[in-house]
Amino acid sequence: MSSRKEIMQRRVTTPLPDTEFWKHYHRRSSGILHWREVDALWSELTRSEGAWFVFDPAEDAPDTSIAGSEFEAFITKARNLVDQRRDRPMSGAVYVDDRESPGMIKVFDPVHMGTSCGCSSERVMPRWIFSRIKPDTLPIAPPPKTGPLAWLSKYSGK
Repeated sequence: MSSRKEIMQRRVTTPLPDTEFWKHYHRRSSGILHWREVDALWSELTRSEGAWFVFDPAEDAPDTSIAGSEFEAFITKARNLVDQRRDRPMSGAVYVDDRESPGMIKVFDPVHMGTSCGCSSERVMPRWIFSRIKPDTLPIAPPPKTGPLAWLSKYSGK
């Protein structure tokens, strides 16, 4: 099991693997902005048939998918996380690959979503990814460089 410190290294610095799951992850997704749409998505997922992989990128990828009450428990956790910002006019923390027939849902922590301008070199991963595709664990990045000029490696790529 990975530590939260390792996911910070995964999230921020590690390239995404070249696998079916991560290629799908990188495809265009739509933000579910309005709260009524977020609520409708949770309801749709609760009624969905078949199994889902629930993947926390901070952890190793699951070997098995889940369904029924086990999946509903994760939907409840995701709803509670996203609802932390229910006081805002819009959500912006949930993204789907296909609004009509979701196969991958990215649920971000609304408190730690990072920058929207793309000016940061840090990648922010979702808190959970619900997927019909079996996920692959992110590799852990090597430890950051240390020393008096270590900060230069961020800009030089070395």
